[in-house]
Amino acid sequence: MKKIIIILLATVLPSAAMAASANDEREEAKDDTTFVYKGKQVIVSDSDGYTRVRVYDKANNEYKPYYEGRFSDMSEEETFYINTVFAPDLYRQLKGRYYPLVPAFYAEMGTVGSGAMSFSNNKALHLRGIGTVEMGLSLFSIEYSEGKRGWGFTHTIDGLVGDINLKKGWGLSNDADYEVSATSQDPEKYGYVVYIGGRMREMAHYLLPVGNDRIGIGMGFSFEYREMMVSYMAENKNKAHRDALSADINMRRFGFGLDFQLSYSGWFMYAHKSLTPMLRTKHSPKAYPFTMGIGFTF
Repeated sequence: MKKIIIILLATVLPSAAMAASANDEREEAKDDTTFVYKGKQVIVSDSDGYTRVRVYDKANNEYKPYYEGRFSDMSEEETFYINTVFAPDLYRQLKGRYYPLVPAFYAEMGTVGSGAMSFSNNKALHLRGIGTVEMGLSLFSIEYSEGKRGWGFTHTIDGLVGDINLKKGWGLSNDADYEVSATSQDPEKYGYVVYIGGRMREMAHYLLPVGNDRIGIGMGFSFEYREMMVSYMAENKNKAHRDALSADINMRRFGFGLDFQLSYSGWFMYAHKSLTPMLRTKHSPKAYPFTMGIGFTF
């Protein structure tokens, strides 16, 4: 009798399991979309945010995919993004669905203060209302983020050119001991100081989904480099008819600063505050730039 019961269970249980499995498949298939395309049955199903496509022939034999495409809204997908002006093909291959968190180009203007926490022009420099203007170009950037919401991180290397604007009749120059000061010059000309340099930024961004893209609120720090700081006088604000004052102002070439950024859909609002002075000698006027501006990406 026991042998008969065991034989019956061995026969019935696999059948029941197969029936339950088939029933589960039918339950899962209720929300599937099925249509016929060129004699083939196509079934589109969605599970856990991913869309899957299966194809069958007339005899209900499934086609084996040699390449599978998986579709999702990318809201939880990790993104590793690289951009460099030196390899545009790499940029096109790795560009994801969202605009990057790094501006390709930005322009900013602001003041040159007397301290790390000063946001107004230092009177000892005799600056105009807009004390300084900078323009930057992203040379290389790396971004890591997780879709539309959460945290993202960027590493950026920028090239930049800057301009310090002095009041009419004033210029910035070195003396014999390389001490820098603002001195009275030709009363009919404007004073300028131009320089080139670079900025390496390390920033963390908090991402919020908006429409098909995301808002990024970023903060971080940056290392700065300046070179070829040249001062001259010019007849007008268009910098025509220049007269050189100094071929190289005695400046601090390396510095450190804080950065803030707000980004959405390829547009950026950007602010930078230098925590180290631009001028190196202890007898020079204090010069801590603070700039704000906008940027965009391609």
